[in-house]
Amino acid sequence: MEKRGEVSSQQIIMIVLAIAGFIVVVMFLSLFFDQGNMTNRELCKLSIIERATLPLGTQIVPLQCTTEKICISTSGKTDACEQFAGEENIRGVKINLDKPEKAKEIIERETANTIFDCWAMTGEGKLGIFGKESIPELFSGWLGFEEQTEPKCIICSRLAIAEDVKGNETLKNVNVNQYMAKNKVPGSSLTYLQTFTDASVRTLPIVPKVDPSNLTEANRKLGVASETEVDQLAIIFTQMLWEDEAAFKKAFVTGGIVAGASVFIGGVLIATGVGAVVGLPLIAKGVAVGAAVGGVVGFTAGVSTKHTQYQNQIMTAGHCGELKNSFEKGEKGCSFVKTISWDVNVVNNLCGGGIEGNL
Repeated sequence: MEKRGEVSSQQIIMIVLAIAGFIVVVMFLSLFFDQGNMTNRELCKLSIIERATLPLGTQIVPLQCTTEKICISTSGKTDACEQFAGEENIRGVKINLDKPEKAKEIIERETANTIFDCWAMTGEGKLGIFGKESIPELFSGWLGFEEQTEPKCIICSRLAIAEDVKGNETLKNVNVNQYMAKNKVPGSSLTYLQTFTDASVRTLPIVPKVDPSNLTEANRKLGVASETEVDQLAIIFTQMLWEDEAAFKKAFVTGGIVAGASVFIGGVLIATGVGAVVGLPLIAKGVAVGAAVGGVVGFTAGVSTKHTQYQNQIMTAGHCGELKNSFEKGEKGCSFVKTISWDVNVVNNLCGGGIEGNL
């Protein structure tokens, strides 16, 4: 009789065969994909697909995802943003502050496209990218030690405002949500909002007013000061698996309902208050029977009570329901693409399970 904690010869054989099979499949895929000519976004998407489709993909396929840095300035130079000093993979975006309407549109378009690109690159939230286990967790599971699943993240993009743009009146008029509701995704007949929800959705939901004192408390719990000046945003993909109502609530709250918000799940509009997600048990129950599984769009107040984050409420796209993967059929989870201020404390709190990819 084997003792608890011992790895059997059968398990060792399974691991060896899985790794060998993975190597063969990767060599096969390399015949069809010239990775030397692929963009960072294409490499990331390919590695995500491999993770979700190959045996033991989540354990042995590293994510080839590199955070894109976008610097918005009047010069358009890649070194115009001090926030990215010493970093690589920076793209400069030039705006003319003498033409405020055009500058406003460029900022809105860049933000909208980074959100959409992150969403498309990660399989629209429908792929099980991280899985329940990493390699160490896989072994610990076989050895009889289970660990709680925490949200894991990919930092898709960081978008910074250069010194020569900070404080300009143009920023006060930027409205990313309205842009996404009115403008179509490049190459598509649908708007960004329709892409994240349904073709029949044409208008934004009414977002409840946020009490600044409650927002301050929500920020405190996240570990960030409300009065922090925001000159850099992060577009983050986060995913968490759930098996019961309690885990679903945690995944949903982690997904972005930090403060006053309205959320679409399967076409149903749910209004929420600050901190608490009103009506969430009903949603969880609906998901359990498959009645409300679908696209999610939320609007979160972010982490600043000032108007320095373009506007305090930026769209959150998501998917709650069954995730497609190679390791467990019928697995459920929630995936979100969030826009938040680039704050180490906030990022760490949202991504308790860790961050994958290259920053």
